[in-house]
Amino acid sequence: MQGQLFTQDFLQRGIRETPPYQALDAATFDRLRAALKAIFDPLDAHATRNEAQTEQAVIEPVLPSSTPNTESVQIFGGVIN
Repeated sequence: MQGQLFTQDFLQRGIRETPPYQALDAATFDRLRAALKAIFDPLDAHATRNEAQTEQAVIEPVLPSSTPNTESVQIFGGVIN
């Protein structure tokens, strides 16, 4: 899957071949899903956002705030242990 990050195939199939995905346990996945839901549920799908608004409302909360480590999943501006 080298060079295929964020292609449709990678997001549907290839991601399952990555060590982080394979190491993801059900409890961590449930916390990840809940965190994403908290970010996306309040957003109006029909709203027109400019780039800065999208970055503030979606990108910043979703992207990790620092380099992930092996002890926790760092995402959503914080750490999900």
